[in-house]
Amino acid sequence: MKTSFLKKILIYTCLTYAPLSCAVDQNDLKNTISNEAKTMQDKNSNCTTDNRILVSQNIFNFIIEDIVASYGATGGGGISSIKQKATYIYEASLPQEGKIDVLTYELSIDESCAVSLINKSESVIDKGHR
Repeated sequence: MKTSFLKKILIYTCLTYAPLSCAVDQNDLKNTISNEAKTMQDKNSNCTTDNRILVSQNIFNFIIEDIVASYGATGGGGISSIKQKATYIYEASLPQEGKIDVLTYELSIDESCAVSLINKSESVIDKGHR
């Protein structure tokens, strides 16, 4: 009887503190990503729109930071792709069970490679059930 009571206490403790630990870890991750992005911007301070590799890097960082900050479905397959559809229009695909969430970004970029959001839309590709 005493063992059963101890198991219940242990289970209760684990269930109570596990979500708190996950929330703290996610906040730490967001802060780490934000600090790394600031460092990347400092490294890219000599970026010009003539250097398409650095432009792409800044755009991808912008999209990833936005997904980390605003995308709620953190399960699934993560980010499966980020594709350029037009000069400053990109699609990020995030597979979930039975569907793919697609985030479309219309961006602008200034001479110093600072990225700004013009428009963002969300759509879903239904993969159907098999």
